[in-house]
Amino acid sequence: FGSSHLTRDQAVLGIHCPLLCPPRVGTCKFSCLRMGRRLGSFGEPDRGRVGCSVCQRNLPQSAFAKAELSRSGAGRCRDCAQYVQCKKCGGYARGSDADDAGRCPKCRENSQVDLLLQTPKDEVTHFGAWRAACLQREFEHSVLLACQHSGLWERMLLQRILDFLRVPFVTSHHGVQYCELCDEAFQDVAIARGQRVRMSQSSALADWSGCPGSALKFAEGESHVVAEVQRVTNGQLFFRTLAKAHPKRAPAAWRELSLRDVMKAAQISDDLQQGVFGFFHDHGFSKAGDMVAMSDQHLSLALAEVGEDFMPDHRTAVLAAVAKARDMARVASSRVVPDEFISLWAPMSATVEGRQPSPLVKHLQSSKHTAHAEAISSKRLVLVSRAALELSKALGEQPTASLARFQIGLGITDRFCDPVDVERAQRLQRVRDSSIPAKFFREVLPGRADFQWVTMDELADVEEKYAQRKGGRRSRKAS
Repeated sequence: FGSSHLTRDQAVLGIHCPLLCPPRVGTCKFSCLRMGRRLGSFGEPDRGRVGCSVCQRNLPQSAFAKAELSRSGAGRCRDCAQYVQCKKCGGYARGSDADDAGRCPKCRENSQVDLLLQTPKDEVTHFGAWRAACLQREFEHSVLLACQHSGLWERMLLQRILDFLRVPFVTSHHGVQYCELCDEAFQDVAIARGQRVRMSQSSALADWSGCPGSALKFAEGESHVVAEVQRVTNGQLFFRTLAKAHPKRAPAAWRELSLRDVMKAAQISDDLQQGVFGFFHDHGFSKAGDMVAMSDQHLSLALAEVGEDFMPDHRTAVLAAVAKARDMARVASSRVVPDEFISLWAPMSATVEGRQPSPLVKHLQSSKHTAHAEAISSKRLVLVSRAALELSKALGEQPTASLARFQIGLGITDRFCDPVDVERAQRLQRVRDSSIPAKFFREVLPGRADFQWVTMDELADVEEKYAQRKGGRRSRKAS
């Protein structure tokens, strides 16, 4: 291609090909040949290339499936066609990993519990309900330790304390509530940062016990913007807001300075001080504050009335003294910040929004939660996470392995299952624990998509056929 293409050294330096090659460093000289580009004249776009509707790359037609290039196709390249967009979070995942509802593994399993666990966005939590249960257990251990330090030892009393603190199927951590029944995470406070609240009473009638900072003075009906919400040790909620500080008065010390001090600060010579002092004294100015209050017009008239007996040096000294007094006033006033905002605190119970039921109470009274709780209490359904935890204790295995019995062995993707499924999951056998190769399982059970867990009947059938094959090989070798 001569001068129309870049050398490899130029491509390494980051110079792009003038024929619209993909900006891939180090491959510019040969990329057009490998990708089957149909080259025309210099600088003309290649009509044999198609733009992908997802990644926006210009690729040859060979990088697209025929169905994607048809009139009803989506125009995705082969790389992008392997991924589908999750209908819940909007992210992209492999099509094989998405379920029938179009949800990615993160949204299908632990999207809500990740809000409780504060899982990074690029990580996926496995068996999040188990980790939530561990957080709840750590909280209960902390409560028992605090009771021990307080001298509470009776078992029945400690049990009643734990029963009082426990909310069935709900875990709290760092201001976030997670309901395992409904698979929902929500804040424990309904008021969020930046929300405007309206005060329901005056500050004199509010409960200020445990206030974490300077108190806000407010009247009934005022509204304030919430900058932060904090729960104090006694359980009461306070919110922080930014209020405009009252403008501070300038220090009054300079106003009381005598004329002698002002003239000394203005560095007026001794021979002129007597005449300047007499001028201000005749006009009733005895302090620096009086000199600053005098206007320029009044000063000009006063100097005009003195007459020719007042020398030009005296006039200059008078103006210098007035200017010095005004400089002192300007320096003092510059120390005042009129638009300063300070943080003040107010109780949440004094607001109209703070008297509304908490999000936890609303959730526990919702129809969705009550329906799930009734199904669990009547034993019509069983939580898969709770059943996996109980099964792991009974079998002495890891909770993740017990969860795999339900999700992989039985193919249960929902959060609930029938009580019969618990017994079926307990009877499953792990394939890798047997002495039969996994390849033989695929031959005997061709309809299975996964070969991590099999039933006891399937395992017996595979063992019988494997023994028959081994016996046939031995008989052939003996003959």
